[in-house]
Amino acid sequence: MDAIDRAIEEKRHITEDPRLSRQTWEDFERACRGRKLIVFGAGAGADFYYLKYKAASCADVIVDSNTELQGLPAQTVLFERMDDAHRDMKISAPQALRDYDPEKIVVLITGLRSFEEIAEQLRGRGVLNYYSVLCMEARHRLELGIKDTPDRRREFFEKCRNMPLMENRIVLITTNDGAGHGKNIVKALMKRNEPVDVVWFVQDAAAPVPKGARAVPYRDYRSYYQNLMTAKIWLADTGVPTSLKKEGQIYIQMKHWASVTLKMFGYDEMNYRGEEDTGKFGMHGLDFMEYVLVGSEFDERTCRSGFRFDGEAVYVGSPRSDTLFHTENDFKELRSSYELSAEEHYLLFAPTYRIVEKGSVETKYSNDLDFDKIWNALQDRFGGEWRILLRFHPFVAALSKDISYPEYVTDVSDYYDSEELVAVSDIMITDYSSIMFEPAFVGKPVFLLATDRKEYLSNERGFLIDYNTLPFPVAETNEQLACNILNFNIQKYERDVKAFLDKYGVHEDGHASERAADFLVGLLG
Repeated sequence: MDAIDRAIEEKRHITEDPRLSRQTWEDFERACRGRKLIVFGAGAGADFYYLKYKAASCADVIVDSNTELQGLPAQTVLFERMDDAHRDMKISAPQALRDYDPEKIVVLITGLRSFEEIAEQLRGRGVLNYYSVLCMEARHRLELGIKDTPDRRREFFEKCRNMPLMENRIVLITTNDGAGHGKNIVKALMKRNEPVDVVWFVQDAAAPVPKGARAVPYRDYRSYYQNLMTAKIWLADTGVPTSLKKEGQIYIQMKHWASVTLKMFGYDEMNYRGEEDTGKFGMHGLDFMEYVLVGSEFDERTCRSGFRFDGEAVYVGSPRSDTLFHTENDFKELRSSYELSAEEHYLLFAPTYRIVEKGSVETKYSNDLDFDKIWNALQDRFGGEWRILLRFHPFVAALSKDISYPEYVTDVSDYYDSEELVAVSDIMITDYSSIMFEPAFVGKPVFLLATDRKEYLSNERGFLIDYNTLPFPVAETNEQLACNILNFNIQKYERDVKAFLDKYGVHEDGHASERAADFLVGLLG
């Protein structure tokens, strides 16, 4: 049973629109003669159209109301293969209809649920030649008694399930496209010139994955499942689809933080909040990991607790942090994107997000930094020209557009790689984000602004480390923060950081990604 069979079974094809209820595929084909075809929708109905007409498909444009699909290559969204002439077509917003004469187009509505609403919108625009995939195909199947049409997606999925593993294939499942630990690990793999096939699953088909890796969009059904279910190794810093894991596949969790983290995570976070154990973490793959990449005994201990992990911890360090040790990298793309000069000094302000209320998944953030006060303190204490780089957490990055800030502040929340931002910055200010530890690995000053520490601990996350024992100057107000900057003692700071990192067994050296690559190659054999 395919999607259209299911829609018929649920009687979704029944409509009060007489035009839709009477039309047939023959009517559609006649209407298309001498007119341009607009396909409205990029879901299962569009797949059926391309399956039915194959090389004879002749859409001038595909539009969809889903903003997440607009701009994407249609072929990465559709399951069925498009004809060669339209293979590079991108999905447009419905506003593209304004470019056409309503009398000279035919609109094929492919949605299996909202076709009546779309038809009404089209009539309002003067488009009268509209046809519904569901209505036409339902009439065709009911008249001929056609039932249980094969579900081609399901058939393909089962085919992938039965494919043998590719012993040299690694897939990356990550929070951010092309960034994090995975970026440097892939670079290290490529330097070894091993015959390894690296696939990075991405939200954005144009994501800047490292050279040598293949970017495969999650929405590309065929490529996603074929690569996922034939990969020897799953390398992830987020949840994975555990129900698809096959015998012989190796799942490695690399986390998305460095060798030490401030906040609770996983089961520990859930217990801290008093949430019921619903198995949600197991559903995300925490119970299926063979290995976890760590950088210290503290890292291993907290991973075993937070993930309830009893597999092997592999000591490699923090691959993402290697970026900070390679000073030969001038980060041309980043500097060009935001006009960052080598002559200026940069403060990176990188706060984490807040949840709206306890138990909620809705996030928020409002700026707590007094830009003028801190900018002046930086110039008074360190001299030179300073700019402030504003980096919001990805969960709330869009909110940065609602904040007004002076000309010496640059919003870099959209940049994909936070580690490069740390690398080009001279100083960091954060609140509770575990990114605080990484500038310290290479001796850069870090200041903490914790205006709501009590509320944060009460409502959101518990800490794995006593906040008062962190080696960074802590302030609860901007006045205190400015004072900490003005009175900063680099010698004391370096002693405090070294003692802290020694206490937690963190010793980064810029070669963690190489060790991780060695481990992966050893597993591939």
